[in-house]
Amino acid sequence: MKSLEIMKKRQSIRQFSKELISKEHLNLILEAAYNAPIGRAAYDQYKLYVLNEKDKLNKLSTMLIEKAQLTKHPFFEGTLVIFIAGIKTEERLNGCDTGCIIENMMLVASELNIGSCFLYRISQTINNNKELKSFFNLEENYQIMSAVTFGHPLEKNLPLKIRPGIKTKYL
Repeated sequence: MKSLEIMKKRQSIRQFSKELISKEHLNLILEAAYNAPIGRAAYDQYKLYVLNEKDKLNKLSTMLIEKAQLTKHPFFEGTLVIFIAGIKTEERLNGCDTGCIIENMMLVASELNIGSCFLYRISQTINNNKELKSFFNLEENYQIMSAVTFGHPLEKNLPLKIRPGIKTKYL
């Protein structure tokens, strides 16, 4: 499948089946993350935390529901969640780098017919709560930047979403 076709196919999925993601597919998603463009090639400033064991997913989910007073499952019941942690800095670059990591993972997942959904808000909840931070055993100078939940879509063959596009001005 060509890159642009995969980009058009990709959409946020919030309803997943219970089917687990294979080790092979997980490794391809991680390989996509490892090949994301990172400013100044500072790959050593990021860490990925893979959560795909049901008990640990349930434990963190319960903690997040309690701490953030959520009414829905924080991972939309995905069977895999990958958290991106980065060194704390005032630079905006780590947010850009995180976006590149996320996009690479989501595009490869889409090509593999695996659904995904970008999770931003829970990173703030985790970073502001000692108990949640301790779940990850984060080093002092790291923070959770973002996360993506993955799973096999409950609905198959979803229609392509027509995106409105971005206003463009030629100079």
